[in-house]
Amino acid sequence: MKIKTIIILSLLAATWLIWSCETTLDEDWSGFGSTVHFPAPYEGDHVGYLNADPAALTGCQSCHGADYDGGTSGVSCLACHESNGVSFDCNQCHGNASGDPDDPLNWVSQDDEDPHLTHLTGGDNSKSVDCNTCHEIPESWLSAGHLDGPPAEIAFSGLAQWRDTHPLWDTDEESCSSTYCHGEGTPEWEEDDLDCDSCHGLPPGGLHPEAAINECYECHDQVMDETGTIINPVLHLNGTINE
Repeated sequence: MKIKTIIILSLLAATWLIWSCETTLDEDWSGFGSTVHFPAPYEGDHVGYLNADPAALTGCQSCHGADYDGGTSGVSCLACHESNGVSFDCNQCHGNASGDPDDPLNWVSQDDEDPHLTHLTGGDNSKSVDCNTCHEIPESWLSAGHLDGPPAEIAFSGLAQWRDTHPLWDTDEESCSSTYCHGEGTPEWEEDDLDCDSCHGLPPGGLHPEAAINECYECHDQVMDETGTIINPVLHLNGTINE
């Protein structure tokens, strides 16, 4: 009797697993994702749902396995994505401004005003910086701690620490300080239009001689012109004093 009970309970458990992970698929896949998977208005739009809440991706592991290769559902996310020409490159989730996979990454919002875009493509006054200047880049998209949803952890390295600086990120204020990139400034993440004195004094201070901004070009003519305008952003904030 006990054996029969165990068998019945096992069958019920298996049936529940199949039902809870089952999707309502039409032949053309237009019905991908039942309400069991994704709430309104994302019943048939798992991409939209995960873009809206990237942290929810880890929930897929409960049925599709820790490596998304089948799990209890027996359905591999990897096989489906790969068969549809979907890669697991960084651009696949993080996107970029133009949609070209060779262009620098941008955040999933692909918002032209997103500060990520300025950092990654450079602005009027600065060169671009690598992602690992502010973030630890995982070896794989499945690396521990990667798929835990935004915001991404801040881990300064490289240019941010040049000249023995000790950068800090304030999560509550969403601002950084003590970075090489922003000098004495403490810019907030959403702050627009940083002027020269947002990062260092005019003149910079220390052993730097007194000079007006329209005199900088006298020593730094590769970087600035006589109006005080930066003419070569690549040579600004590049870890080198350019004369």
